[in-house]
Amino acid sequence: MENKNEIVEQIERYVFGEMNLSERKDFETRMLSDSDFAEEVADYKKLINSFDGYVKRSKIKKRLEIAHVEMQSEVEVSSLRPLKIRNLFVGRKVWAAAASVALLISIGTYLVMYYVHSFNYKDKAYYKELRLDIEQVKSSQKKIIKKLNEDKASQREASFGGTAIAISAEGYVLSSYHVVKDVETIYMENKRFNRLKLKKVYSDPKLDLIILKVEDDSFKTFGPLPFTFRKTNLDLGEQVFTLGYPKQDVVFGEGYISSVNGYDGDTVSYQIAVPVNPGQSGGPLFDQQGNLVGIVSGKHTENEGSAFAVKAYYIKKTIVSNDSLSISIKLPKVNYLRNQGKIQMIKKMQDYVFEIKGYTKY
Repeated sequence: MENKNEIVEQIERYVFGEMNLSERKDFETRMLSDSDFAEEVADYKKLINSFDGYVKRSKIKKRLEIAHVEMQSEVEVSSLRPLKIRNLFVGRKVWAAAASVALLISIGTYLVMYYVHSFNYKDKAYYKELRLDIEQVKSSQKKIIKKLNEDKASQREASFGGTAIAISAEGYVLSSYHVVKDVETIYMENKRFNRLKLKKVYSDPKLDLIILKVEDDSFKTFGPLPFTFRKTNLDLGEQVFTLGYPKQDVVFGEGYISSVNGYDGDTVSYQIAVPVNPGQSGGPLFDQQGNLVGIVSGKHTENEGSAFAVKAYYIKKTIVSNDSLSISIKLPKVNYLRNQGKIQMIKKMQDYVFEIKGYTKY
């Protein structure tokens, strides 16, 4: 089993490009499968990037050596004569030494925080949103641009990602608010409809929901949606499944309702025993008859396999009975999936589940 020093050393080698192709591939695969590990890598990268000219370890080492020499020199001189304040600011070498010492302290602080976080991890349970930070998993997110005339936003890497589900033939889709709350441009795609641009229509931060609409000249209609919103709440232990995009391909997950209330007793959400990962926020939760029963919003960080989903009842109420929503959305009324086998249901459903990507400003 790896100790903390080995983990830090691996992260260091990855960030500084010291891994061979095989090691780098294994490392990035691990980041995709382990969201906590991916967060540690991202934190380390942010720390190193903040040092501007000190990213290279060889330069860091050189600066530290200079710092050691200069500090010894200052101590020897100070023992012979009073130290003048202005001497602290004379010469680039002294400045370099001071900067190096600051750098050493910063790295030490990071390592201390890393160990404290590791030891305290099991002391508390946390709710974690499942927006995918694509900066952490860039290697798996690059795709060929399908349209040469798309705007500049579509030609750069996305900042955040998640999942969306179509809720109306006219081009309305639903996702989690936290996925795209701070982005400027939004696209979604799947194998059937390819890449489509979206615009924000309505958001409800309290429910963590956002409604978007396709804004693309190539789009006409989704056609009749094969599923409907479930009218009643689910019972404890009822079987459910999810479809989402923690990676470039749609992923199926299956489980059951483990609590009729969500995180910290939240009555507008379910707790579900379904494994989920970053990128699945906004993904649909279905019952065994193909009814939409919720939208995945987050997971329990301590209890692996335990996640949360906003209940369909409150989603439908937001869409149908909300005076703040100035548009009329025609929700599907007929369930064409009832009594079909699960494989057939999934094949039809995945046409209306999308990978969603948000782009921040340059």
